Amino acid sequence: MTRGAAARELTHLTEAEMELYQRLCQQNQRLEQEHIPETIVQKAFDHWGVSERIESNCK
Repeated sequence: MTRGAAARELTHLTEAEMELYQRLCQQNQRLEQEHIPETIVQKAFDHWGVSERIESNCK
């Protein structure tokens, strides 16, 4: 079994963002969020059971 990188403590992330970051580190994956529509990200959060809703910074 391949083990991912150790997650660092990133204090500027929300709880949901930190949970996703830790999961990505554990699975040795990365997220290039600037290219992913918010609806896709929200569907992934819903699938993974992350309860926090995404609030758009674009208004």
